[in-house]
Amino acid sequence: MNKCDYCGQDNVSDAVRCAGCGTYLNEPPEPPRPPKSKTTAVILALIFGPLGLLYLGLEGVMVFLFVIGIAIFTLPFLLTALHGTGFGLLITLVVRALCASWAIQTLNRRNSEEMDEPEAAILLDEGVKLENVDFDQAIAKYEELIEKFPNSAESKTARTCVETLKANLKRNPASQ
Repeated sequence: MNKCDYCGQDNVSDAVRCAGCGTYLNEPPEPPRPPKSKTTAVILALIFGPLGLLYLGLEGVMVFLFVIGIAIFTLPFLLTALHGTGFGLLITLVVRALCASWAIQTLNRRNSEEMDEPEAAILLDEGVKLENVDFDQAIAKYEELIEKFPNSAESKTARTCVETLKANLKRNPASQ
């Protein structure tokens, strides 16, 4: 069991927030990072090619290293075999366009994932507050959270809360 420092209520061991007052039991979650700009990512990828992907963070570093690795080992052979400088320019432009495309896809995925988290936390807060008013409404709010965000940390907490509330209702139906 995990005891709340604020109100003293016992909570399940893996609970993130207190079922009684809604305060965080351990450390508060990190504030969400501001989303990165797609325009900046595309401009950097178009100007600097793979080097511009470093703006994306770890994923950008991995792609950068992969592209540079291929370029170091294969581009000289291709240019030598074709004896033309125009082909090298074409390869550079294609790589930069691919980097810009990768940047857009990465930021779309990352920004959509980060946008979901605050809404899940809000639903969890609403469920915790409803526990003090009506167990059935709290269960409905938790189930809404589980349905919308099935793989989030908040969803795991909501599942635990639903199980606890249903067990409490079975033991003491008048506790609503």
